Amino acid sequence: GEASALRECTPLSAFQLAGVRSSEELYTVPHYSNLAYGRAFGPVALDKTMEFCGNLFRALGDAIAACPPGGRCACLAVTTSRGDIHARTNVAAMLGAYLVLRHQWTAKKVRQVLGSKDADLRFSCSWSRPNK
Repeated sequence: GEASALRECTPLSAFQLAGVRSSEELYTVPHYSNLAYGRAFGPVALDKTMEFCGNLFRALGDAIAACPPGGRCACLAVTTSRGDIHARTNVAAMLGAYLVLRHQWTAKKVRQVLGSKDADLRFSCSWSRPNK
């Protein structure tokens, strides 16, 4: 099934593709402390989204270039920390951006391919306060 197919893929850390080390570094607001974000965790800034798109494009190009003629190509899987819904939401947005910007996909096509589980993820408003 899907899980066994993914085990055969080379994992690509979404954080490394975006040029950060962790989920906490993925979403930042210049000149604000993390406490000032409230419940906000994204979307990721345009520079990180563009870095993600460029690095994913290069990684996919490298995988295609290494594909043996007539042979089976390696597959790549963009990964996040298991159970980190905030990272998953940001990565879904960045993957969508990659597909729209690099491949001219429509939002409708991105939604169809990502599936409703990921396409329906939402960001909190930046002024929302944490529940106490």
